[in-house]
Amino acid sequence: MRPSLKLALLSACAATAGCASHSAYGLDSDDRLEATFSERASGQGADVAGVKCDALSRKFKASRIEERTEAERLKVLVELFEKSRENTNALDDAAAKNPDLLYGSEGDAVKANLAECRATYADVRSDFDRFIRDLTELPVIQELQGREMVTVPRLDLKLLRSAIATLDPDDKDMLLGKLDMAEKRVGESERIGRGGGRRR
Repeated sequence: MRPSLKLALLSACAATAGCASHSAYGLDSDDRLEATFSERASGQGADVAGVKCDALSRKFKASRIEERTEAERLKVLVELFEKSRENTNALDDAAAKNPDLLYGSEGDAVKANLAECRATYADVRSDFDRFIRDLTELPVIQELQGREMVTVPRLDLKLLRSAIATLDPDDKDMLLGKLDMAEKRVGESERIGRGGGRRR
């Protein structure tokens, strides 16, 4: 091809952008970038599509009125707390990484689901925290065994210790310290009981 003809063709391509965007040459850089973002948004949207909190919310409300032992209720609250925290963090992370999730075609649904998850997590955490503090304030009780009143755990103290670690409040060490004292009281009561002595 003569140099003058080649130069003319290149000039025509530059003026019309026809060479870069023509279907024979595939997508141009802007189209590829937009397609990449769209694909990424769709992928993240699919990742959080199954993250729902309506069932958790119903289970939490039911747990407030169901008759359970304190140990059973604590186990349920641990489960609800961990799951609601996991769901809320997953949605928050997805929205932070891709804000378009909140403003796309499914934006209203994502925002409503995120709001429900946050509310459920806050309610569960509040009940969980309050219940743990109630148990920790009085972790042992007096029980009549034979003719003696003995000190026994209100519930499995290992379970309560694990629940405190799961909640991880700012005053965790203080709460765990109360359990340490409670375990010493139980141990002392058992020692006296085995020895047949009378506690003062």
